[in-house]
Amino acid sequence: DEEQVETAKLEQKIHHLNVQKATVAKERDVEKYKDSDTNVICFDLQQTLLTPLLTTSKKWFEHIRKKLKRAFINENNSKQAIRDVINKTKSIRAAAADYNIHPATLQHRLKTFRKLHPDVNEIVSDDSAQENEVVSIQNAEYHSKYTSNQVFTVQEEESLEKYFIKSSQIQYGLTYHQAQTLAYEFAIHCNKNNIPKSWIENKLAGLFWMQSFMKRHPKLSLRLPENTSLARSTAFNRHTFLGKRGQVLTFVGIINATGNALPPAIIFPRVRYKDYFLNGAPTGSLGLASKSGWMTSPFINAINYARNHGIHLLSFPPHTSHKLQPLDVGVYSSFKANCKTAFNNWMATNPGKQITIYDIPALSNIAFKNSFTIKNITSSFKKSGLWPINQLVFNDEDFLSCYVTDRPAATSNEQQTENEANNNINIVNNSSEEKKTMMSQQRKY
Repeated sequence: DEEQVETAKLEQKIHHLNVQKATVAKERDVEKYKDSDTNVICFDLQQTLLTPLLTTSKKWFEHIRKKLKRAFINENNSKQAIRDVINKTKSIRAAAADYNIHPATLQHRLKTFRKLHPDVNEIVSDDSAQENEVVSIQNAEYHSKYTSNQVFTVQEEESLEKYFIKSSQIQYGLTYHQAQTLAYEFAIHCNKNNIPKSWIENKLAGLFWMQSFMKRHPKLSLRLPENTSLARSTAFNRHTFLGKRGQVLTFVGIINATGNALPPAIIFPRVRYKDYFLNGAPTGSLGLASKSGWMTSPFINAINYARNHGIHLLSFPPHTSHKLQPLDVGVYSSFKANCKTAFNNWMATNPGKQITIYDIPALSNIAFKNSFTIKNITSSFKKSGLWPINQLVFNDEDFLSCYVTDRPAATSNEQQTENEANNNINIVNNSSEEKKTMMSQQRKY
């Protein structure tokens, strides 16, 4: 600090010397052309403007120290200062000086307090407040450096914080939008008279308020929810330690390269299909029943039907659907995200209830309309290189994941050799079976 102060003093002396030189040069030029017919205009910024204050001076450092010191206000002192001013025992400046608070800060907090309590003329201790039913010091508390337009008191915000944490613990974590809506409804319930107009117009708290609320309560954080089974969450309680696996329901999407989508086929884990299974499903949906809920062997009939009617079925190599199948590339990801939103909203509006397989068709209807769009379908076909046909859609970087285990494709000769080897194996197996048969017959004789 001492070196910086000395450097600042030296720079200040140099600055004043430059000002003096400029002044002498100006006077010399004016005197030189005094008796001449030439008009001379002099621009002397050093004399026209005030000498600038050096930001490295000692006073500047003291100002910064005071500013940083004022940034951390003792809330108890602020509360006592507000009480003294409201009770008219001290002026604003006197209270600010006694409690080490900037007068402007104290005046601003007084303005906020009077806005919240317009009819309060006296603040007493907590015991007297209970007897006389007036505002106490604790009830009048209204602090934090983020509270320029704070709607709730500290106690009310703490109750909101506890509610958010409890909701997350019982697997009903709230999104930002749901938390903003809850804050607005809570403000209406508490009959707040300082609700911002934007809250009333949008029926939810503002985004800036939500961000400030998160800063005031560091226990809260925004996290991506982890996937969990509803059966596991509800089955693990104090009375049981047994978990139950949820039922599987298959949703089959059908699209083509022109961007059109047929109504989906929904396979229920039931032995027999009933019409009410598809209540609320997309119009024209096909309902099927399978004991496991998967596409199993009975659906091979569809393959035989395609072969008998001249329909060519093309299959993808194993474990490549995430790159080649258009539904996986650009449709199902959007569909799953919309389904999660629909399921989350349903669980929030139906607390204590479980989503059954009969609720899924209606909930997936909303996600189906928002996901199976022409834009998503055509872009998924394009990204996978199926249509328009593009064999160069994938570059070398896309194949780096299989670099270690990659092997060249078999040539025609190698393939022929492998087929012959398989035939030889079959011949050997057949000959061994024939030998066993002959031996058994010889034993009979």
